[in-house]
Amino acid sequence: MGHRPDDIQVASEHHECLKSILSRFTTSELAELFLPTATKKSDILKEVISTHYKEGMTYAEVAELDLWYTKSHSSKKQWKAFEIKNNSSAGEQPQVELEPEKIRLALSPELDSYFHHYTHVKLFSLQGIWIRVSIDDKVNNLTKQSLSNWCVSYIVYFPHLKYLLTNGLVAAHKKFILHSLQTTLKCSGIIDHQLKGADLESMKKMLAAEQSQGVFKMFQSVENNPLDRSNAAPVVCREKKEKFRVVNEDQDLIDQRLKATQDSFVSGEVPQLESLKYKALPECKKTPDKPAFTMSVEFRGANVLEGFRECVKYGYIDKPPECVLAVQDTAQNTFVVTLCTK
Repeated sequence: MGHRPDDIQVASEHHECLKSILSRFTTSELAELFLPTATKKSDILKEVISTHYKEGMTYAEVAELDLWYTKSHSSKKQWKAFEIKNNSSAGEQPQVELEPEKIRLALSPELDSYFHHYTHVKLFSLQGIWIRVSIDDKVNNLTKQSLSNWCVSYIVYFPHLKYLLTNGLVAAHKKFILHSLQTTLKCSGIIDHQLKGADLESMKKMLAAEQSQGVFKMFQSVENNPLDRSNAAPVVCREKKEKFRVVNEDQDLIDQRLKATQDSFVSGEVPQLESLKYKALPECKKTPDKPAFTMSVEFRGANVLEGFRECVKYGYIDKPPECVLAVQDTAQNTFVVTLCTK
């Protein structure tokens, strides 16, 4: 399991396997990857297979294409954040290798102890280090040519953020993969950060507080450069005929709502999260005379935080609940609340 089977074919009927993998890509993506002479997708597929994969496709090529596709279509998956903990002081923190091949060489032996697997690592500029771990517990050798039994997990590592974003970590594999990553990244622990969503880039910005959300909104810089001539007020040509000037009688109320919106949220775009989940637990343990009471509340939508901001803006609510504002302060969207029974 420790060797790298780059020359092993994944299917005896490799043309069908290739078609199933390559057909996921759009015509423009295939053109960007392979620079074909054909323009029709069916013709591009034939040309790519006959030119680039005449002898079939290897595990390394499958993993490379799959990572490229997953990165380009990351919003089709649900991602979960994990925080990398390190108890060492700043001056004593161990140096972690950031070269993809060195990460693979360090991670693969760790995973060898638990799984029959194939691991591939790739660096995408400005989009983190992507790790693809494919696991098959049902076979004992890597020469099996079917891909249907493989369970694939994706890990995106942002070294400067000290966070991991993961997809596909099933319960049976999760503990072992995280332990292997902990050893590889030379950290003291990897813990669930209680943040999940489909927008990978928005989650990354939220973890980095790039949009000055939450407690950082007081440090927001000036949005518009006053010296930028493009921001100058447009010149309005006045018509000869005077128009009736409309004054909004509720302007004070509108201003109050805009201020409340600004106080609660950043003025730019808010992090895109599809759900906020709160789980309420009883303060005391279950007893015969006091049965345990639990409750879960979940808000769902295309962008839940934007929905709350619109509610404040248009006066449906005066301000968001504190539990909603905590999302931006903590960069989390799953919370456990203890109920007070007094």
